[in-house]
Amino acid sequence: MARQLLVILLTLVTAGSAAAQLTQDDLGAEVRVLLENGDVVTGELVAVDDVSFTLRHPIMGDLTVPFAALAPPVIPVPDPSILLAEPEPEPPPPGPWTHDVFVGLNGSSGNTENSRYRVEHTTNYETPESTWLLNYLFRYAKEETDDSGSNVTEDQHTLSTRYEWLQPESPWRTYVQGSADKDRFKDWDYRYRIGAGKGYTFRDDDVVTLIGRAGLGFVRTVGGEEDGTETEAQLGVDYDHVLTERSKFTSAVYVFPSLTNSGEYRSLGRAAFEQALNETQELLLKLGVDYEYDSNPGDADSTDWNYFASLGWRF
Repeated sequence: MARQLLVILLTLVTAGSAAAQLTQDDLGAEVRVLLENGDVVTGELVAVDDVSFTLRHPIMGDLTVPFAALAPPVIPVPDPSILLAEPEPEPPPPGPWTHDVFVGLNGSSGNTENSRYRVEHTTNYETPESTWLLNYLFRYAKEETDDSGSNVTEDQHTLSTRYEWLQPESPWRTYVQGSADKDRFKDWDYRYRIGAGKGYTFRDDDVVTLIGRAGLGFVRTVGGEEDGTETEAQLGVDYDHVLTERSKFTSAVYVFPSLTNSGEYRSLGRAAFEQALNETQELLLKLGVDYEYDSNPGDADSTDWNYFASLGWRF
C-alpha cells in the first residue's frame, strides 16, 4: 500500500467520526492524532477496531490509543442573529416583455410663444429563439402668431416594427420589418416600407451589443411627386454600450438606397443616452437626437435633425 499521511483534526470532528475515518484499508498509513491531554502522536497504523487503534512509533513502539482518549471536538456557537436572519429572496428572472413610455415637453412664452411635444412608446419581446420590436413615435410643435393665432410647425407619426428569428448557436439571424409614416410637412402624405433580410451579431455581451443587417424591400409613397412604389436595399447597424449599472448609450444608422431610381437614397439615424433615476431602473431620463435624410425631398428640406430630452417609465 502506498504510504500516505492521515491527519485527524479532532478539534473539528467527534471521536466517533474519527473512528469512522480509520478502517482496515488504512493499515500501513502514517497517522497523526491529537490526544485529550494535548499531545500529538504520529505513527504507522498497524491495527484498528471499533474502540481503539494501534500506532507503531519509531521510538515508543506500538501504542494502543482508545478513541475515547482523543481530544473532544470544539464546536463554535453561531451568532444568533445569523440563525434568525431570513435570507433575502432572489429577484425573479426578467420576463420576455418590456415596455418603455417616454414623454418630452418644452416651450417658451413672452415675445415668442411656442411648444413642442414628443411621445414615444416601445415594446420589446425577447426569447432565445426570437425578438420582436414595436415602436410608435409622435412629434408635434406649434408657435403663436402675432394675430393671436398659431402655426403648427411639426406633426409627425411613425409606427415601426421588426421581428427576428434567432439562431442560438450562430451569430446569424433573419428579420422582417415594416414601417408607416405620416408627416404634414413632407412632400408626401403617407409612406409605407416593408422588407426582409439577414442580420449578423458581431458582439453581444453585458457591455456592448453590435448587430448589422442587410436586406431588400419595397417602399410605397402616397401623394407628392414620388407617388408610387419603389424597390430598395436595406443596410444598417445597431450599437448599444452599457456605460454604468444605470446608464447606457444606444444608436442606430440605416440607409435605404433606391434600386428603382439610381442615385437616390434615404437614411435614418438615432443616438441617445439613457440614465436610470432610481434603483429599480423604472424611471428613466433620455437625451438624444434623431436624423433623417432624403436625397429627393421635393419641396421639403432634405435633412431633418430632432433633438430631445424625455422622461420615461419602463415596465
